Amino acid sequence: MEKLPTAHFTLATAGHVDHGKTSLLRALTGVDTDRLKEERERQMTTDLGFAPLIFKGEDDRPEIIAGFIDVPGHGKFLKNMLAGVGGVEIALLVVAADEGPMPQTIQHIKILSLLGVKGVILALSKVDLVGSGSGKKTVEESEEDCRRLLQEYRLAVLHCARVNAHSQESVQSLKLDIERVLRGLPRGESDIKEQAKAASKKKAGDAFLAVDRVFVKAGYGRVVTGTLLESELKSGDSVYLTGVGLSASARVRGLENFGRKLEKALPGQRLAVNLTFKEEVALSRGVIITGSEPQTFGGILAVLQDAEGGKLEHCKLPMQVKIYHGTAEYPAYLRWLDKRQEGGYFAQLAFQAEDGRFRAPVRLQDRFIMRWGETGSDIAGGTVLTGDRPTYLKRHAVASLLSALAELSYQRALDLVLAEYPRLALQEAELSWFLPSSLEVRSLAKANEIEHLAGHFLSFARYEKLKESVKSAMYKQLAAGQGFVVIESLRTAVCPFLEREVFGEVIAAVLASENMTKPESLERQGDRIVATTQSGISAEAAALLALVDEKAILEIKELASLAGLSLRDAKQYLEAFEKREEVFVVAYDFAASAKEIARAHKILGKLWQSKRDISPSDFREAMQISRKYIMALLSFFDDRQVTRRVGNGRMLLKAPKAD
Repeated sequence: MEKLPTAHFTLATAGHVDHGKTSLLRALTGVDTDRLKEERERQMTTDLGFAPLIFKGEDDRPEIIAGFIDVPGHGKFLKNMLAGVGGVEIALLVVAADEGPMPQTIQHIKILSLLGVKGVILALSKVDLVGSGSGKKTVEESEEDCRRLLQEYRLAVLHCARVNAHSQESVQSLKLDIERVLRGLPRGESDIKEQAKAASKKKAGDAFLAVDRVFVKAGYGRVVTGTLLESELKSGDSVYLTGVGLSASARVRGLENFGRKLEKALPGQRLAVNLTFKEEVALSRGVIITGSEPQTFGGILAVLQDAEGGKLEHCKLPMQVKIYHGTAEYPAYLRWLDKRQEGGYFAQLAFQAEDGRFRAPVRLQDRFIMRWGETGSDIAGGTVLTGDRPTYLKRHAVASLLSALAELSYQRALDLVLAEYPRLALQEAELSWFLPSSLEVRSLAKANEIEHLAGHFLSFARYEKLKESVKSAMYKQLAAGQGFVVIESLRTAVCPFLEREVFGEVIAAVLASENMTKPESLERQGDRIVATTQSGISAEAAALLALVDEKAILEIKELASLAGLSLRDAKQYLEAFEKREEVFVVAYDFAASAKEIARAHKILGKLWQSKRDISPSDFREAMQISRKYIMALLSFFDDRQVTRRVGNGRMLLKAPKAD
């Protein structure tokens, strides 16, 4: 039987200070997550700690590695707690049974809910400290209070356990409970193969890891740790590191998952990534590692959920706030709020530190936490809907766009943006400020009747209106008696900002449509549209051709004057006729019909046969035209190697075609 790949989960602890999170984690994993000297001296977690819990697999069950992130419970270290829970799916909520939910318990629950954590494993700790007289009632009351609180914030209780960190029996029971919960979740028994397949199908550039720790290891160099959230990461990969004021590239020298060396990592794994750089780079918590260069934004539009019972609504704007995204903390200003009927607010946030504005590598649809107030205890959760709002998108259209994005209605959002864009058509790269990179934009456009022309997207309604405008302007110019329309002048008149290649496809669509419904036809000839007759050429072109046939050979400027055309237009028509070998341009300034050129060639043949020399005077006498036309014709035949000049005469090199 094929061995199942290992399933990986990342869990964070949550709960009030001194409720036993670190002690319980030490009992479960055997690892003391208080790695800092200060933490051990004070017996209080102040920064993030990490520990694995491994559940062995069998033939029909995958091995599971649960990577725990131990976060501080004290409110003073809330920013470190926030750095640990970004991207976490499940939390181990530890509540002391003898105290029940406390202020930091409530705050952590709010944060987990705002970040979209799926559910919690509730561990009621310190049950051994509850008095024997009313202990059972107190434990039950604590559990009831916790369940009520979790229900209020829409967090599922995946399991509830009563534990004593000093009792091996209760710790082992909790281990079994955790394993049972994890095996019942996606990436458990039924979905582990699908996880590996999905990750392998992702593009290499989709890898995403937020750095939560940076250190140097002797003999290895720079190492960063974090949880891989997207795609695969392999040893040898080239990656990008992006943060505030940082944009660098590196190569992955090695990967480890809790001491195990890896060649390839999958989503959900806690990783230590050994990096090599071409030049010295300053790294810190909050930097992100990606497989391709990520977008950065100077600000975002987001939907906010206030966890503080409406406090946000009464704040004076603009207001300084802090944004916690991934493992990073970004100072920002809340510029404006719009209340939603569905609850919450739409908001504009601008990233700005004391030394000025900056750009941050946030992803669309990512969740974040916002803190404000003197103590930073007021919190709200948000979801990134767009990056920097372009100036053409006016405020009246923003609410509709944000509503569509909040509902994940990308078709409606795309249509709204295309309807507002003044230059009509947008390239795919110009949509990345509001459409996630994972979307197949062409499929989205096709499903929503959005036109895709020359690599640009155009709303169906505006495309149809544009075709009507082009058609109207085209026939108006044709009716003026010109018989043709210069395409660039048509574009300038109808939509001067539209890219030329896009306008070319619009012209092609208009001509195809008109030629199906009209007896006369329209034809694109170079840079113009020509109304053609039954013979396939325009009326004025036919008149010019008739003049050439009548006059045999004539100066082009004289032909243009007789035909009522500009010299430029006459030359363009003559070039088209020459391609069809109906007319020939002679010595640059003259034009002769194909029939006249053939007649002249035959006369040259006769003169050569009779005299073995062709003089200009003999040729003029035979042709019965003036000397300037004779010299132009002789130059024409010399250029085409029909004749060659010898002294004052010519010799024939190519005989004329026989009748």
